Amino acid sequence: MDCCGHGHALGHQPWIWSTAVPSVGTMLAGGLGPRGSTAAARTAETASAALGVPGKSVSVDVHSHGGKTGITSKAPPNDDLADAMQAGSLAVACLADVPDGPILGRNAEGALAVVRARQPGELYGHHLERLAWMDQLVADHGVRRALCAADLEAAHKAGQPAIVADVEGLDFLDGKTRAIGGSASARHQAPAARALYTQ
Repeated sequence: MDCCGHGHALGHQPWIWSTAVPSVGTMLAGGLGPRGSTAAARTAETASAALGVPGKSVSVDVHSHGGKTGITSKAPPNDDLADAMQAGSLAVACLADVPDGPILGRNAEGALAVVRARQPGELYGHHLERLAWMDQLVADHGVRRALCAADLEAAHKAGQPAIVADVEGLDFLDGKTRAIGGSASARHQAPAARALYTQ
């Protein structure tokens, strides 16, 4: 996995590969102990209770790029994010746009860095393209946009994944911080971000 320039790799861990991991179905059926055993019953109760938690709480991934085909990829919007959120019982993802993505790359040491100068307006234009990408994701691919706490609750009650727009950095503003209040990104994200911090 590589997120925000930090490479994370799951190296070979002998205990992981040598340990059989039971399926959730096996756990729920009590298949981890002898049939009819107290251990099997406790396992089924515990697993069932754990699976009920996401239904009672609004689970939030506070920083996501939406995976291999997400907002930082060149892939068009698709159902991958909604499908993965449904499978993982994730209610809300703070979907992080990276407006300076076009000028980022790996330097000689392999670290994420700015590798070229930006052109005037280039990063803001890229940011607007990514907001349009989010708009299409919401319109056609099974996720809702959450702009306030009520939107988060409504999406959760409906069992529909929701996104809160997120932006990594403000380089795209080219130093014009006055533009924040009227920027398209502020209209897409600010109310829900405040709701997440105040709830």
